[in-house]
Amino acid sequence: MDSPRSQGPPVVYEGRCREPALLVLDAEGEAKRGHLPPTWAPLLDRARVGWVRMPVFLEQRGDAFAFVPQDAERVYVLANGSAAEAAIRVSQLHADVVRSVLLVDPMTDESTLGELPVPVRVVAVSDDTRNEAGAPLPLGHPVVVKAVEKVLRELEPVA
Repeated sequence: MDSPRSQGPPVVYEGRCREPALLVLDAEGEAKRGHLPPTWAPLLDRARVGWVRMPVFLEQRGDAFAFVPQDAERVYVLANGSAAEAAIRVSQLHADVVRSVLLVDPMTDESTLGELPVPVRVVAVSDDTRNEAGAPLPLGHPVVVKAVEKVLRELEPVA
């Protein structure tokens, strides 16, 4: 039987900007109703966000980058928990356009990553907040949104 998290669209895209693209690999399958979590509204003026709902997406065995605009020259990949390794792998395959992998409470041993063609940054951890649910922080959590906003301001200054 399907779990509630495996229902709904595999990918949700929102945002007014073409550049940069922010590909979110969500292991928990939020955005079930076809919209980003409301906490993400402030990011939609800074990036085009593709929210990949992994429980649905993995069933279809697609390429997450098929949903990135073809003319995107700058892509950031965000993931939390168990999706961290998938984010790193997909970013290595697309190192020509991925500027950085942004991780939240990654469930991977960063010391085993070695040299990667794409920078990897841990942008938020559950220790930074009082998160009742524990790790990993949900990607819709306000702490995550603020961390991503901060990183995008650093990496993508507004002209």
